[in-house]
Amino acid sequence: MEMRSPHILILPSWYLPLGGSFCRDQAIALQNKGINISILANVELPWTQMGLKTLTLPWGFFSQTEAGIPTHRHYMRRIPRSEKANFHRWVDSTLKQFDHYIARNGKPDLIHAHSAMWAGYAAALIREKHNIPYLITEHRGRFSERSQSPHTTPKTWQIPLLQKAFSNAEILIPVSSLLVARLSELSGHQTPVCPVSNIVDTDFFCPPDARTATDKFTFFTANSFDDAKAYDILLEAFDRVCAQQPDVRLVIAGGGFRNPAFQNMLKNCKAAPKISFTGFLDRTGIRQNLWSAQAFVLASRVESQSIAVLEAMSTGLPVVCTEVVPDEVVTPQTGYKVPVNDASQLAEAMLRMVQNRQTFSPQAIVVQARNISAPDVVAQKLIEIYKQILP
Repeated sequence: MEMRSPHILILPSWYLPLGGSFCRDQAIALQNKGINISILANVELPWTQMGLKTLTLPWGFFSQTEAGIPTHRHYMRRIPRSEKANFHRWVDSTLKQFDHYIARNGKPDLIHAHSAMWAGYAAALIREKHNIPYLITEHRGRFSERSQSPHTTPKTWQIPLLQKAFSNAEILIPVSSLLVARLSELSGHQTPVCPVSNIVDTDFFCPPDARTATDKFTFFTANSFDDAKAYDILLEAFDRVCAQQPDVRLVIAGGGFRNPAFQNMLKNCKAAPKISFTGFLDRTGIRQNLWSAQAFVLASRVESQSIAVLEAMSTGLPVVCTEVVPDEVVTPQTGYKVPVNDASQLAEAMLRMVQNRQTFSPQAIVVQARNISAPDVVAQKLIEIYKQILP
């Protein structure tokens, strides 16, 4: 490539083992394009989720190579029910970790923060001290213009911090066009906004050699139980579908379904015997279920983009989803979209999918997903953005 290989430091707001695999995917794709890339990960460990396991991980700063990427780590133990205290602790610790990093590796040419909350804010403070430019890839569905949840509105104390993060960045990179308006507003319309998708391993999430013939139409979804995923709407819609199409089933991957709130929903679902729960699956298990399904369904109230939808499309599956999924992802050629929180319209779209599944071209759906999220495509778009910032 024409540009010199810059020193790029990826700064995630959250990271493995607690999510954030998209950061590693980007880093690998960029490294494959010749970019000098490293990851600085300050991982906050929740006691409620990990318990005593939090005590078994290292306490200091340390470095190692992970999946071929130089990765510089630190683990923090979260204080339960102390959001503001945890914010201050995480930012202060990240700044110390960054000073430790540059003492051994030198200053990066550019910091690529993932989410303003709070890597983007930390990057703004680093810029003030070290004059290092940064950009932010924003993943959070709370910034989508179509997301509908009481949890999507930033708290009063968070707004000036978000404004600082967004307004001082060189470029903002939302993972879909639905985040553009809100990010632009929070930046005071000062910062250029350029959407770039997250990466999907489109070689792995590929179409099957042949889909298994079945007389039962299977919808698959892959999201753990959460209010944002609107399982109350999905179960009501599925009841309506089964009242008209008895030979339909629903397979759900993820966790949290023993939650009493979900169990109460399930008790009121007449079609519950036609629902299967797989539990958490690795990506091989997800792919196998995608290969066995006839369509993917997503009832979400909040999404920034939905990697699950893009993975499904990469295997050739058409999609039934709500309008929180961007228009550039699910088009009339790849699926049906309905309003949020509308079980009746979701059921109608699912019934149309059962009837019209054969009118969707798996090959066209795969091409759509690849053009948006293939690693080479995303990496090249990011490199073009880097060129706008670096000499």
